[in-house]
Amino acid sequence: MKLIAESCPNIKYLNLSYYNHEVGKLEFDDVGLCAIADACVNLVDVDLYGRSGVKEKGIGSLVRSCKNLRFLCLEDCVNVTDRSLKVIAEATCLERLYLAECFLIIDVGLEYLANGDLKFCLKTLLLRKCDRITDNGIIHLKKLVSLTTLDLSECDNATDYGVVALCELPNIKALELNYLFNITDISLLEIARKCLNLSLISLNGCNRITGVGLHAFSTNA
Repeated sequence: MKLIAESCPNIKYLNLSYYNHEVGKLEFDDVGLCAIADACVNLVDVDLYGRSGVKEKGIGSLVRSCKNLRFLCLEDCVNVTDRSLKVIAEATCLERLYLAECFLIIDVGLEYLANGDLKFCLKTLLLRKCDRITDNGIIHLKKLVSLTTLDLSECDNATDYGVVALCELPNIKALELNYLFNITDISLLEIARKCLNLSLISLNGCNRITGVGLHAFSTNA
């Protein structure tokens, strides 16, 4: 990682995901990530999918050093916590943030995200399978005024209360709500009524939504 930092200080796109066949076997932690962040300040696109060694210190260094960072993938980074999200919330240019399968995230992490500078720039947020978050955290996401795409699929604790709150997002265009077993026609009707820019909604496995709700949604949307 230090060699990459020293040899390629001007790189903008960095894919260190676990499934990248060229670097998949490379092991690194926050020390290596900090070396990259300190040297490669022009980074705009960073993929760290599946990297268990990535924690708060490395993420913080990346966000604070790389002021033009626009895409950050932390999917399946099992040591990402709410403290990590508090640092990410400082980002001023980040447009896409992937946190799917970050199982340690709880409600306070979403509150951090929604109350930082990030709320003015973030357009896409993936939280699929973050199954410890509840409506108490989800309701804070309505403050992300630039958000156009949100994936809450398989966030088992989400209910109508949280989803209805999200209908206040002014620019939302795509909602992935797959396998939210607790949402009902109430959510669907409120989405149809308020989310006027919506062009995609996914409801696979939402078993409590009925044909009546779908019919009313298609009529009102």
